[in-house]
Amino acid sequence: MLQPRSVSPFIRSANVTDLESNRRRYLRLVAENKTGASIGWASLNPYTHRCAYRGVADLSIFVARDARGTSVGSALLAALERYAKGCDFHKIVLSALVLNPHGQTL
Repeated sequence: MLQPRSVSPFIRSANVTDLESNRRRYLRLVAENKTGASIGWASLNPYTHRCAYRGVADLSIFVARDARGTSVGSALLAALERYAKGCDFHKIVLSALVLNPHGQTL
């Protein structure tokens, strides 16, 4: 359980394993507030099907508007980083739009 400063969400795995063995490396996490409402999610996804990029994961992340600026995104990212290291990923990439300054700082 990770607890960022002001929201103190509980971060749980939404699905660690799929039926395909190669999908076990990709994780989805959900952040919940004290009442159990989802306030954010993040996932590791395949970057490409090419074998040369097996050590690279694509990052998707979302934080609810009212939970932004409370370290929820940082906690989700930190949890995914720890997991990724154990799955032999050496790089996590994120494509962020110019209009998304929070995403660009990740």
